[in-house]
Amino acid sequence: MTTTSPSETPYEHVMLDIETMSLHPHKALILSIGMIEFDPAPLKQLFVGKRSLLVLDIPAQLALGRRVDVSTQEFWAKQPYEASRHWVDADEHHSPHEAIGLVQKFCEGRTRVWANGTQFDLSNIIGLAEDIGIGKDSLWHYRAPRDMRTFVRETPAMRLVPIGDALDIPGVAHEPVYDCTVQAWQVWAHWQNPS
Repeated sequence: MTTTSPSETPYEHVMLDIETMSLHPHKALILSIGMIEFDPAPLKQLFVGKRSLLVLDIPAQLALGRRVDVSTQEFWAKQPYEASRHWVDADEHHSPHEAIGLVQKFCEGRTRVWANGTQFDLSNIIGLAEDIGIGKDSLWHYRAPRDMRTFVRETPAMRLVPIGDALDIPGVAHEPVYDCTVQAWQVWAHWQNPS
């Protein structure tokens, strides 16, 4: 259902997803950031380009005062191991500076930066950037943020939009690149029939 396609022109859309150790709106400790580029315009299928998974250094974020909540620790303890494997077993951990630099590079020139909540995923990335002294305006154009959750819920599609395993996308929930792909697919489905 999802097709990876080399694009002669850069993808205009990026989907971001984060996994955290808190539900704080801008100070949560970020475990991982998933990013994909995609095109929701083709009628027959979603096109996905580059994908990126960043696992962030935990001690460096604790030193910045990023939050860890007991309730979120309990949430992760109840999840299957596959959900946290991407950050528990990661070989490479990016410092906050490295991670924000890679997000900047991935989002550079994009006209739409989507997330499943601009007041959580994007605001926590902005919060981390501010913690290390980088202004939010350097992450993406101020007109670029898009909330896919609002878009999907407020624009009923003409077809049933399955989520998760029903999409037949390989992966596991709470792995952010997988979540990005599912969310991009939902945007694609609603993009075709927004009313």
